[in-house]
Amino acid sequence: MSVDKKLLEQLYSPNEEVILKAIQVIKEKGNLDYIPTLLTVFEKTEIGEIQKNITNLLNDIKDPKVAPIFVELIQKEISEDVLSMLLTSCWSSGIDYAPYIDVFVDIVIKADYLTAFEALTVIDNMEGTFDTEKMKLHIEALKRASVEPVNEKKRAMMIELISILEHLQETSIT
Repeated sequence: MSVDKKLLEQLYSPNEEVILKAIQVIKEKGNLDYIPTLLTVFEKTEIGEIQKNITNLLNDIKDPKVAPIFVELIQKEISEDVLSMLLTSCWSSGIDYAPYIDVFVDIVIKADYLTAFEALTVIDNMEGTFDTEKMKLHIEALKRASVEPVNEKKRAMMIELISILEHLQETSIT
């Protein structure tokens, strides 16, 4: 699918109603190509209704093709608000992000508590088999990070993630 230039212009309109209608059209079309633009609009606007509509649209995407798009965006330098929204969309979608476990473990280690909690929730919803050697590396990285100076809630979260990863490792064949 391609991006409709007129719809893009509407997303950048100074008129709130025009933007909201454009978001609705995108939701109905289901075109994933608009996601980066929607995130830009989300970040630049101070209008709560627009942010809410974009959040709802992203949370409602059930197409597995969105996974690599979200992960690519998560890995970019984005604001905490946008990162948190994307992580929420990942776990609320029901899409399996198991192929990207590395990204989410890294977020748990490096991000603030709330953002890390969102990433932990994504990991906790993962299914499938995992590379046991990679899991060992993640567990070791978490063990090292959990002894660093870190707030107690975050330390407890990392310890919980170690337990989750050990369970995933035990149930994996590869």
